[in-house]
Amino acid sequence: MVTGPTIRRELVVLRAMFKLAGREKILSQDQIPYFPMPDDSEAAGEYITPEQFAKVLAALPDGKARGGKGTKGGPKSETNLHSSTSCTRPVAALAQPKRFSGTT
Repeated sequence: MVTGPTIRRELVVLRAMFKLAGREKILSQDQIPYFPMPDDSEAAGEYITPEQFAKVLAALPDGKARGGKGTKGGPKSETNLHSSTSCTRPVAALAQPKRFSGTT
């Protein structure tokens, strides 16, 4: 049996196509049907808080025993705690993007 949230996800795509056709003047507004939308489902899980992430990060091994990449001279990382989500990314990724002249 197909549930309401699954139908909703499919209708969102269909409704977007009709709206785009209206904006592009392919269809007039009176040709665009109305779709009653089923209720969406609740979130499947919960987000980890910055405090919980800090505890998990502190419990992880530092990687030195492994002897792989990142133990010497690798890029330093920063922890980005933003709106209850966290990620670790290389500091180099935060630098301004390189501009190319268009020639190779």
